[in-house]
Amino acid sequence: LYEPTKNNYNPDGTFDELLDIPADVSPHLETAEIIVDVDNAYNSIDTTSPSNFVSNHTDHQVWSVGTPVYKKFDNEWFSGNISAFSAKEQIYIVTYHGRASETYYDKAPDGNVTSLVGMIENASPPQVYPVGVNVLEEFVENDSFEAGWYRGKITEYSEIENLYKITWEDGDYDFYNASNVALPAIIKNAFGNNDNNAVINKDKQQWLLGTPVYKEFEDGWFAGEITRYNKIDRMYTILYRDGGEETYKSGRKRLQTIIQNASAPQIYPIGVELLQYFYEDKIHGFDRNGWYWGEITAYNVDRDLYHILWEGDVLDFYRGSDFDLKRMIDAVYQADKLMEGIEEDWIEEVKEDKTGQ
Repeated sequence: LYEPTKNNYNPDGTFDELLDIPADVSPHLETAEIIVDVDNAYNSIDTTSPSNFVSNHTDHQVWSVGTPVYKKFDNEWFSGNISAFSAKEQIYIVTYHGRASETYYDKAPDGNVTSLVGMIENASPPQVYPVGVNVLEEFVENDSFEAGWYRGKITEYSEIENLYKITWEDGDYDFYNASNVALPAIIKNAFGNNDNNAVINKDKQQWLLGTPVYKEFEDGWFAGEITRYNKIDRMYTILYRDGGEETYKSGRKRLQTIIQNASAPQIYPIGVELLQYFYEDKIHGFDRNGWYWGEITAYNVDRDLYHILWEGDVLDFYRGSDFDLKRMIDAVYQADKLMEGIEEDWIEEVKEDKTGQ
């Protein structure tokens, strides 16, 4: 992760240089976008104001850290908040629930802060949840519902009564007062629970078999999928690619978190390892023939672009749709077999070259 400097920062929020990247490393990338380390963000953050609006206009910070936002991506609403502000660069960082962070540049000529203002208004009282926000709630059996999970949307809001109307998938509807503590909970349930993986009203099973997951263990990130569901004790079984298994109780936050880790658009979390064989190419930083380990260090949601840092501090870029990206991640789970096989093939090639000479 890299912090901007005065020398390479442009008014449109891009950089002229970032680690002296060779022009042919990525034919798809003309300029490298700013990547901000939110966890170690700037010391100039103003957290003293009790409201969203702050008074330190000399620093160009209008909105306080923690200000809530709502933004619509591909017909689905995501909530988040302002997580950092740089007075030096006049940059806001917005962190979403279940989606990659974004940056907003107050110095940009057109000012995409304009869209940030709209996102803040979407989450401002009295209507803090926009119409169209998804919800997901589990019901016990009653006169209106069979037991199970039900999906719905906020379809109306009454400012006079401060009531949200939620219309369920079967056409029925309910009203929730804005002060109802269940409302934010059922909205949070819906994050990461997309149409492809969610199961509604089927023996209380919320997730389809085959739903992908990503979880970080002590020795790294591991991919897996849901392979079984026991409707009696409501337990899911997760099988990881290294052969390990885990079980999770339905409705547990930990299960939803590891499913969100593998959800579009960013289906590979920061920190996931890769393995690839490179031939010697000192121009691009590969000083030997052999296997190189890499790691995903950043993700650009607008370009669906993963930043990969290889051994030797070689920076590379791959789009999420690039088959090579999946292949290099899959190779991690076959490391011993692949490395042994390729090295043997390479030794044979060297012998043949010497024999030919």
